[in-house]
Amino acid sequence: MTTALAALMAVAACGGGGRTPPPGIVFGTLGSHAPAAAAENAAGVRGATLELDWSAYEPVRGEFSAAYTATVKERMRTFQAAGQQLTLALGLHYSPDWVRRLPDAVAVDQHGARLPGIDMVFSQPVRDAAAAYFARVDADLGVRNFAYIRLTAGGNAEMLYNTRGSYAAFSGAAQNGPAMAAGMAANPMPGWRPGDRRATRAQVRAWADWYVGALADVTRWQMSRFGALGYTGTYQAITPGSGVRPDAYADAVARFLPDGLLGIGGAWQQYYAALAGTPSLMTYISSVADGSGGDDTCTAADRQVAVTSPAANSWSATRWQTRLAAEYGFRTGGENPGYGDGPAKGAYYADTSGHGMLAAALRQAVRCGFDVFNFAHDEQLWQGPLSLDAYADRIRAAR
Repeated sequence: MTTALAALMAVAACGGGGRTPPPGIVFGTLGSHAPAAAAENAAGVRGATLELDWSAYEPVRGEFSAAYTATVKERMRTFQAAGQQLTLALGLHYSPDWVRRLPDAVAVDQHGARLPGIDMVFSQPVRDAAAAYFARVDADLGVRNFAYIRLTAGGNAEMLYNTRGSYAAFSGAAQNGPAMAAGMAANPMPGWRPGDRRATRAQVRAWADWYVGALADVTRWQMSRFGALGYTGTYQAITPGSGVRPDAYADAVARFLPDGLLGIGGAWQQYYAALAGTPSLMTYISSVADGSGGDDTCTAADRQVAVTSPAANSWSATRWQTRLAAEYGFRTGGENPGYGDGPAKGAYYADTSGHGMLAAALRQAVRCGFDVFNFAHDEQLWQGPLSLDAYADRIRAAR
């Protein structure tokens, strides 16, 4: 998560299931290094993330790099030989230049700014290109070899719009144009822009729900594509921080959606409610031990707190998202912020005691009933400021 996003997502600090920790919680890493696989697996780090780069994989449309594919396959074989459970990270945000030249491939905000990255949320041509990439990945690697597939919005590494608070719904496709993603709910107020007070509050709320719901739509679409390829594992929706809590969401609507946190799209109670009852989806919290809520943990009583209750506003992001997972029927997993990213700076990240980020993250992972926890990032276990031994010690303590 970028520093800017970490700061925004922490604004609305955050019920938990209080579930019994699963006996087989998988501890892994992000940015996993294949040469370290055997040593890490022996130390109790049983999960590895195979991270792809779409631009390196398919530099020209329909032309896939044999050299890059061979490298990826070799990394995959090394992880498998070490006995590690695999997670697939698609690297959609590393998009080839040719994708941005597709119709409505670039998101536009209400100020007319063309945004970084690609718009897989609203543009059907971008989705078509991504679907072809998914099919090639399956042909080369076999998606059934992966326990988890990480899902993002495409424009960045998380399930967020690629803005700094503006609203990314003003391309032709997002305004119900011909390139709009097939099956996407129609924009309820094409032409309306946040801040325009000529709409009713009910209309503004409907537009905001549609905007956040579009992230749920691109989530369902990706799951449908991989399902068609025969994937039967678990999808991780990469959702950082506390997001826009219910009371802050209502306030943003009342103020006709000023630029702010809601523009990024992270209203997790809306997002996960729209996906309720999807058994193959995991609430994956990409900001475990981010300092919010004093890094508190889940309790058995959390289920008694309504997801709309302000009583949960002081909870950590991990505790809040776990409560949403319990409400809407999802398993949970997550990762800590990467080194140097927002709260993951200096002494807190490097501290190997019970007061450091590593201990806090695993404490939250265990007490909130995670199925999987991935440490960010593998290189910090080998190049500092932490070590494989420090992670292994915390894993043993957690178990």
